[in-house]
Amino acid sequence: MNTITATPAPPSSTAPKTMDLNPGFMARRNVWDWLFALILLAGTVFAWVQYDSAMDVYEKGILLLTTPSLIAMGWFWRPLQKLMLTVGGLSLLAIWLYHGPDGVAHLDRAEAVFGLKYFLSSQSAILWMGVLCFIATAFYWVALFAKGEQNAFGRIASTMVWVAVTLALVGTMVRWYESHLMGPDIGHIPVSNLYEVFVMFIWMTALFYLYYEDQYATRALGGFVMLVVSAAVGFLLWYTVAREGQEIQPLIPALQSWWMKLHVPANFIGYGTFAIAAMVAFAYLIKQQATETKWYKLAPLWLLGELATECKRRVSGDKVYFNRNFHIEPTNLCVFNCNFCSYRRPKGSPEAWDYSLEEVERIARDHAGQGVTEVHIVGGVHPEHDLYYYVEMIRRVKAILPEATVKAFTAIELSYMIRKAGLTIDEGLRLLRSAGMEAIPGGGAEIFDEELRARICPDKGSTAEWFEVHAAAHRLGIPTNATILYGHIECVEHRIDHLDRLRRQQDQTGGFNAFIPLKYRNFGNRMSEIGEVSVTEDLRMLAMSRIYLDNIPHIKAYWVMYGKATTELALAFGADDIDGTIDDTTKIYSMAGADDQRPAMTTEEMRRIVAAAGYRAVERDTFYREIG
Repeated sequence: MNTITATPAPPSSTAPKTMDLNPGFMARRNVWDWLFALILLAGTVFAWVQYDSAMDVYEKGILLLTTPSLIAMGWFWRPLQKLMLTVGGLSLLAIWLYHGPDGVAHLDRAEAVFGLKYFLSSQSAILWMGVLCFIATAFYWVALFAKGEQNAFGRIASTMVWVAVTLALVGTMVRWYESHLMGPDIGHIPVSNLYEVFVMFIWMTALFYLYYEDQYATRALGGFVMLVVSAAVGFLLWYTVAREGQEIQPLIPALQSWWMKLHVPANFIGYGTFAIAAMVAFAYLIKQQATETKWYKLAPLWLLGELATECKRRVSGDKVYFNRNFHIEPTNLCVFNCNFCSYRRPKGSPEAWDYSLEEVERIARDHAGQGVTEVHIVGGVHPEHDLYYYVEMIRRVKAILPEATVKAFTAIELSYMIRKAGLTIDEGLRLLRSAGMEAIPGGGAEIFDEELRARICPDKGSTAEWFEVHAAAHRLGIPTNATILYGHIECVEHRIDHLDRLRRQQDQTGGFNAFIPLKYRNFGNRMSEIGEVSVTEDLRMLAMSRIYLDNIPHIKAYWVMYGKATTELALAFGADDIDGTIDDTTKIYSMAGADDQRPAMTTEEMRRIVAAAGYRAVERDTFYREIG
């Protein structure tokens, strides 16, 4: 077997050299970079020799600093080299055209020489800039939607922006020369008045965008950025026509300061980059909307608010209702153990309570003589108390507060206690009504979709039971409210289904006074990991409810659940009721983590909230009869 031994090659001048993957800045310069730098240096020397006597110390300093800055910029981004040389060439051509046969420059040649009149005078060049900006904007938007020709339209748009920037800079340079032709005391750097700085904003913002377009190889943002540029062009045209802003006038003393020459460009660099950032953000939001699959989120929130407000005004005008009420929550012991509930406690828990009838009487007496118009009674579905216990409770409360309406027990509570007593729903409701129950709250609805209901409250009364109780109440002339529990595992389709069932029920029986969207709060329950929806989602839910439920008179923003600040916002999204004074008598939402742990408001506070939202606060009773 032959063995081949590899012998290292001796060092030699022909050995391969290591490639430098990161050449230095100067090493990356090519012949055109150096030629560009040489042209600028030559121009600087010429300007210094030719116009030394006409420049003061500030102008000489600017000239000396400008040259290396422009060279560095051209080296940093090579397209600027072509731009600078083109602008310089066209500007010199325009200056040459201003000189007549006698060799003397005349300003009136701007109207006599074809090249100046239609292309290279400051005003002509700037007008061309405006036209090209408008056309480029249109082409960018066509490129966004064109199929198969996006690149072609995009290239046309980019080219037009480059030409627009070129003409804007030519117009600026020529305007500088024109101002000196008008008189030594009139000549100034053309960044000194509103017309001139808007021209600068246009070309500077467009140039920033062209850099980003080149660096990121995308034209997707062109249409958005050029909207801002076109808006600035629109203002410039208005300023030209309405105020003759294009006229070159002597600068007032305040605008002659050299600090203004530094301050204004620095500001507009910031304005340009801010405008681009704003339009990038706008484009991102549009893209986000484009990928949104939930149809109700596609409508702008403000538009939903406007529609909901219009629906609200048809019902209640400029009125927002409140009442003087308090709650009695007899127990938090419950035969049901819903996954979303933070209120329920098992028997024996130190946080459990079960008021006796005497304790209920004491709570009622504490509120006697305070102008209360409603007593709201709900709680857990107690495993031991029967229908007749609750009949007696209502009778005692009504005896103490005969002027107040007793609104008592959710449909789920009612169904359980009535069936346990062996009565029909109609019979049970009649018995409760005879004791003094005059209205029924809307709780217990949760979500009507049976599959979801089985996941969040599997052992609770069914959707059919809830509707059975409310339908029976409506037949007996007992008004009720309706609710939804939203913001947990449901989708918008489930919410719409829920609203639709209520709407159809209202068409049949007409007994719902108000609809109350109840937000899921996630503290202290078995669904805490899913979190809570945003305030934005709360407002969408309110608006959607008001728009869809056009046959239910009132939409309530329950302030105990939302908090006072969000409740004020809710009044701009269709709500026309904020509930009542409460007087720190409910624990259902405070135990679930609501902002107000001891909820109570005076009538004066409620009026202030309503007034701050631009509406008129009206006190009501349970049946929405106005008081006072």
